[in-house]
Order: sequence, then C-alpha cells, then structure tokens
Amino acid sequence: MGIFRKQTVRAPWTTVLLVLLLALSIAASSIGFAAWVGARKQFEEIDSQYTTIAILSGKNHEKLFLGERATFVGLDSLEFPDGSKYIGPMSAKVTAQESPYFVSADSNILLSAHVDGSTAITSGTMDVLDYHSEMDDYCYSLSVFAVKCEEIEVYTHLSGETTMYHIVFDIVDRVCLMDAYDLPPYEDKLYVNTELHDRNGEIPFEVGKTYLVRGRYSDYPMTPTNIITIDENGNKQITVGVRRKDDFDEGGRALLLEGSGDLIFSSIANLGVMSGVQNFIKEKVQYPDSEKCYWTTPENCWPYYAEYEGDWRDFLESDEGAVWRNEIITNFEMNHASASVILTDNLNTLYNFNSGDASILEGRAFEEPEYQNGDAVCLVSASYALLNGYRVGDIISLDYYDTSYSQINFDLHTFQGRQGITVNRLPLTEENRMDIRKDYTIIGIYTAPEWTAGQHSFHADTIFVPKASVPGMESYSGKSIAMLNSIMIENGSIDAFETHMAANDKAGAYLYFDQGYTEAATTVQTLIDNAMRLMLVGVAMFLLASMLFLLLFARRVSAVMRSMRLLGVPKRKTWLESLAVLFVQELTAVAVGNALAVVLYERITAQLLAGTPALDVQSILLCAGVQLGLLGLAGSIWMYEIAGRNLMQRTSGIRNKRINFTQRPSAISGT
Repeated sequence: MGIFRKQTVRAPWTTVLLVLLLALSIAASSIGFAAWVGARKQFEEIDSQYTTIAILSGKNHEKLFLGERATFVGLDSLEFPDGSKYIGPMSAKVTAQESPYFVSADSNILLSAHVDGSTAITSGTMDVLDYHSEMDDYCYSLSVFAVKCEEIEVYTHLSGETTMYHIVFDIVDRVCLMDAYDLPPYEDKLYVNTELHDRNGEIPFEVGKTYLVRGRYSDYPMTPTNIITIDENGNKQITVGVRRKDDFDEGGRALLLEGSGDLIFSSIANLGVMSGVQNFIKEKVQYPDSEKCYWTTPENCWPYYAEYEGDWRDFLESDEGAVWRNEIITNFEMNHASASVILTDNLNTLYNFNSGDASILEGRAFEEPEYQNGDAVCLVSASYALLNGYRVGDIISLDYYDTSYSQINFDLHTFQGRQGITVNRLPLTEENRMDIRKDYTIIGIYTAPEWTAGQHSFHADTIFVPKASVPGMESYSGKSIAMLNSIMIENGSIDAFETHMAANDKAGAYLYFDQGYTEAATTVQTLIDNAMRLMLVGVAMFLLASMLFLLLFARRVSAVMRSMRLLGVPKRKTWLESLAVLFVQELTAVAVGNALAVVLYERITAQLLAGTPALDVQSILLCAGVQLGLLGLAGSIWMYEIAGRNLMQRTSGIRNKRINFTQRPSAISGT
C-alpha cells in the first residue's frame, strides 16, 4: 500500500483534480436524485391532503317537485316523457362502485339532538336579513299563542273539494315562542289560513272567543332596500336601509296550523307516523251524503286549538290544559333547544368543506384516530358558538333523535333570492328519541354559508361529530339527501370516471370537486419532470466522471502493480493494496461531493427547477451509499483485472515482439 500512496503523493495536484472532478459529478447526481425524491414525496403529500369527491348533481330534481309524470328505470332513477332522467343516489352509487377509480362511498348521517342548556339558532337570529320562515321549519317555528278570534272568512279551496277559512286573531300573549322572533306592539295580529275542522266537520272558532293555538309561526321577514336622497347640491345619495317585507296579504304575522295548507305531513301521513310525528298530521274525512271532504285532528293526536276563558295560565293549570302544559309546550321547548347533527368519517366528503366554503375558524378539524375510535369530539358553527357562549374545549351534551326530514325546492318560487333545495328536520318527539346521550368536547369552530338554499348546503345549527361516536350508527344511514351522499374517487381521475358513468347511461349524475388538486398536481408534476431531467444529467455526469477517474487511476498504478508481481508479490496482495488507495480517494470524493450537494441544493434547484422540493437527508445518504458501492465495485473489478494480467506481456505502450524459434540463427542475428 505504501508504494501506491507514495505514487499518489508524488503527483498531488493530479490526484486532487481527479477526486474533485469525481466529487462534482457526485454532487450533480445527488442533487438530481434528492430533488426527484423530494418532488415525489411532495406529490404523495398532496395526494394524501386532497380529496376528490363526486356529489349528486340533482339533475332534473326540480321535475319531481313539479310532479311531472315519470317511470322508474332502475332502483331510484326516473325517466320523464321528454327523455330526460333523474338519477337517484342508489343508482348512481351502484354504477360508481363498478369504476376502477372508485375509492369509497361516504354516507354521512343526519340526526337531530337536544342540546342541554342551549338556544337553537334560527335563520334570523344573527342577521334579520337572513330570516325566512321556510328555513326555520319544522323545529324552531313551533309555537303556541293565546289569541282572541276577531274575524272569520270562509271560502272554497281551488279544488272545490274542501272548505277553507281565513281567520284574524288578536294576539293576547305568546305562550311558547322562540326569543328570536320579536313581537312589536304596533301589530298584534295573527293571520291563519286553514282547512282544519273539528271532528264533526264544523269550523271550531267563533268571533269574540279566546283560544290557545299551536302551529308553525312566521314572523315579519326583513329585506334590504335602497334609500335614495338628494343632497343640497343636487347629488343623488344611495344608502341601504332595512324594511319589513309583506310576504302575506295582510302584511303581518302568520300561523300555519300543523294540519293545514301545504304541510308536508299531509301528503306523507304514513311516513309521518313511522317517523314519530303522529301528533303533527291531519286526517281527511268525507262529509256524510256529500262529495266534499274536510280535514280534522286525528284521534290520539295533540289538539291544535283549545278554547279557554279568563287567563290562559289558569287554563294550563287545569285538567284540560294538562296536555298543553306537559306535552305540547314541553315538546316545543325541547325543539327550541335542538340542533342538526351530521355524523361523518371525512369532513372533506361534504361539498362546503371540500370546496373551501366551510373552514375551521378556531381550534382544529377531526383527526384520523378520532374518526376511527369514535372519540366524543365535535365541531360547531361560529354563530351557534357565539349565541351560546361556546368556546373550544367546552363540553356539550347531545341527546339524539332519529327524525325524518323534508326538502323544500326554492327554485319553484322566489324567496329573498334563495335558490335550490333545502333540507329541514321534522320535529323531535319521544317516539323518535334514540336513547343515546353523550357529552362531546368542542375541538373546533367552523364558518360556512349559514342560511343558503342548495341540496349540498347545511345550516348554522349543524354540529359535526365522528360517525363512530354514535353506537350502531350504520342503522341510521340511508337517507336520500344529496348533501349526505358522496363518493371518493382517485385524485386526477375525474375525466376517466365520468367516461365510465357516461358509458353506463349515467352521464351528469355527479358533480366533481378536487379541492384544487388538478392545479396543484400539475405544478408538482412539472417539478417531478424537471427533477427527473436533472437527475438523468447528474447520473450521466457521474458515470462518465467515474469511468475517466478509474481509467486514469489504472494508468497510474498499472506499471507499479506489474513490477510488484514481477518481484514476487502475490496477486491478491497487489490487488488489495491498490484497492485500498483507490477506495480512500473514492470515499473522499463521495464525502466531498455529497457535502457539496447539501450546501448547493437549494441554490441549484431554485435556478434549474420550477420550485425547490424539500431536501430529504435520507435520500442523500442513500445516494452516497449507492455511489460508493458502484465506485467500489467497479474499482475492485478493474484493479483485480490489472493485478491478474500476463506478466510476459509488455505494457506502458512498448510493443511486445515475439521470437520465431523456427528461423535460422543467421536470420535471428541478422547476418
């Protein structure tokens, strides 16, 4: 080894230049490899952080509300006479699951809960301009009034089948009403349009008498309006004011008796009974010897009205008032402290969170272990938290109810600019109570569009919890609400997935949202491609530099190795001593090169790539190990080959002249 070391020392600059050349190529290849690895990891991180969902488009859903004739074409899908189709969630899901790009189907669950010590948030609680009575049905608008009948006007329903009547009540007092609804003194009238009769088919009200009445209350809606004034200089000034909107002919408050008008229960009475709302339905009865019918309160149903004399408080304390005191008012007050609860395994499968319209304002979102373990943690809206004084870390108690729901299509009429379908929970009753009560810790407060219509919108009263936090939660799923039903597909597969759906006659069934994944992935893919090019250039430089380094090293030591062999040094010893010197130089080059790679990484990548992937030290170490291994292997093989060359063979550029022993001596001597 000493002779090889001395030879290296005799020409130090040559050795330094060769090692430096090799180190630079090593640095180039390491930077390229590290950049490629970093870009790949960045892509993987993006892929894990983004969720691509497909949510039901609701295409042709409005035709269902319009009652257009249609025929079933499979599961819950319908075809209309014009050839258009409504594709239901079950049909869409079955086809989606057949796609190779399908990941999972996430069926969020909508429940109701009574929240101890809370006040429910209504559409106009935080901003009167958000108020609309349709948004407060059916839990928050439930009300009981003490009234005096002032006027009755009878008329025939447009169908000609039933008799309706219009009543003007003087409001004596609010018996059960949410504080969100104000009662200004200048208009103490309550207007009722109803077709509800007593069991004998008679109108149950008389002018001048006092009653307790229950129903769904509608307060004065508010709407912004432009106020135009002219200043002293004649310039027009426009300011925004607020005025009450006359949604009703009389321009006042209204009460919809639960058995009247367009109440959803009247058309799905059986569903109502099954859903535990039998106290909120009506019954249709035909008059004897007549083709006409009337609506009345079913037997064993809470009364919608009760006549009283004197003070309504005394009536409530009576035996007749017991049902009002102990059941009706108690139930309404429970509904006034209720909330919607969505059970989920992934917040990002909900459109508002996926699109960024909903986001965490304080605290944090759910983490994966909390989903899996069903931890008792929850998210509440900012408005709901502000109304009730909730903060992150507070504990709320949820008493669950499996209520049914109704859907209101705002596209069919104009309601303060709202469009789309909104979902309303039906009332909480003892019959739909689940007997599941749990305390939840608030870990996050979110902000979202609060009182908008749309089949994928949720209201400000919505609390989110992990699905697994409710025992037997899967038995409560299956509600065909677009907001609750979405599927996850592979990131970047939207076009291919929609092609699959179209090929199975389900084109347009889904809308797709990827949280901006396409843009982010495109940027990172460009980074990966550039890093790949840089790595290939670096590898090429490394291979060329390695070949040159080994070639020059071999030329420098081959003569010494031959001399050692001629002097009787064993082949193995010669090989090992030359290899030791070579390995030291290679190790030095690898160490210096990778040190340069770490130092120059950010500067090089910033100049040559469309970004700077995070440097992964492990990739540098891996690269160093591979480089040293390749150099060591190649050097070992080459030095072994040189050490084993035929000692009779001349080297160093001198021609090896062979002697022909068959020639005559004179020929050999040249004489």
